[in-house]
Amino acid sequence: MEGSEGVNRLAYYAVQSSDMEKYFRLPDVTEEQIIVARQLKKYLTGDLTAPVSGYPPFAGNEASFLRAQIACISADTLVAPAGFFALSEEEGMPVSVVSKMVPDDEGVVCEPLTFEGVGTLDSWTHFELPISGKGRMQAPPMVEGADGEVSDPFYGEPEELRSAVGSLAEDMNGEISNWKVQQCPSAGGPGSVSVVYSNQWPGAVAVAPAGSRKFVNCYVGYGVQASDTTYTPPALPSLQSEFAGAFTEQADVVTAPVVEEEPEDE
Repeated sequence: MEGSEGVNRLAYYAVQSSDMEKYFRLPDVTEEQIIVARQLKKYLTGDLTAPVSGYPPFAGNEASFLRAQIACISADTLVAPAGFFALSEEEGMPVSVVSKMVPDDEGVVCEPLTFEGVGTLDSWTHFELPISGKGRMQAPPMVEGADGEVSDPFYGEPEELRSAVGSLAEDMNGEISNWKVQQCPSAGGPGSVSVVYSNQWPGAVAVAPAGSRKFVNCYVGYGVQASDTTYTPPALPSLQSEFAGAFTEQADVVTAPVVEEEPEDE
């Protein structure tokens, strides 16, 4: 399970009623829970202690399932105007995303969203590390092999994922974009804002005003990923095959019993 460098970098809290003083910290999520959560399409009941039914079986209650879905949604939909964040890849350190919204040691700071870029996806980028098919944000751990350090065979070869600060214009599902952008008001001008909507996670929206270093992300949805096909539960695994070996009848070995002769009476 990844720690502070991966999907458990942040802590999340949930409330189950209008009483905001009764909040619960969601548990850390495991790689296996993220892998299974991606395969389930399930509405939440609101009871954090409820079991999660479905196939493949989910190891945990609804609190863990909610935490896994938050990780997936955040990784796919946390976006900001281009230049607000940058990728940090220092040798020997985990990959991370750093903010450029405040001046650094040299006084360099990002440029605000321009009025010309309000209506284009090229003006927006991700700012969260993507999650691999193995439920990780960071590269698989290395283990000692015959030729030195190699990737852990449990995780296989590293996957090629999108950049953590990749442009939304390049975020595609096949030939269909995962995002759409809208300029408000449509005529543009002073006071214009750029609004991007996620086609992958309906309910995920980001807004940024032109001429300012501000933006906001918001998600209001059911925690169910969009799909252009009817949902079909995964097929059950194949049944165990019968014994494939050949049966060979062996000849019975019969050994005649040894009978001791009784001595004759004199």
